[in-house]
Amino acid sequence: MHVRILRGSVLVGAAAMMVLSAIPAGSATSTPSSNGHGGITLTNTNGDSVKRQFSFSAVTKKDGTVTGTAELRNPSFDPVYRVQIDVSCLKVTGNVASFGGTVKHTTDPVFNNEFSQAFWTVVDNGEPGKNDTISEMFFDNVVPPSSCQFIGPTDFPQIPIENGNVQVKS
Repeated sequence: MHVRILRGSVLVGAAAMMVLSAIPAGSATSTPSSNGHGGITLTNTNGDSVKRQFSFSAVTKKDGTVTGTAELRNPSFDPVYRVQIDVSCLKVTGNVASFGGTVKHTTDPVFNNEFSQAFWTVVDNGEPGKNDTISEMFFDNVVPPSSCQFIGPTDFPQIPIENGNVQVKS
């Protein structure tokens, strides 16, 4: 009886492997996503070196909608500038991701009243992120976040990140 159970398990396992191998590679649908964090050294108004820090994560759902968040901390401004963004647009072209989102919170309420949309790009140049780049963040009050779909891979100048990692998946 013990031998029959073992044989039955082997047969079930072999049958499962045959079924799985019949599924074509790449048939699982993937959706674009991008995430990352890191820092860049900048010079503040006093001439001191300070670290601009960022983090972001965005994913395209199967229905095509994009959800995500981003945060930026820039101590080159006085007072230190912080912004939180709800990401609603993601465009992936090869190893480049373009983002668009709505400013959710900022430490500069005057700025927030004038510019409610944010846009930026990142480039994933492999692991572990030593050659990854990020653009400056561009703010607007005219075009919607969905306009990130029109940002080309080379439209925003890139800055090498000094620490951290960027990942772009299509």
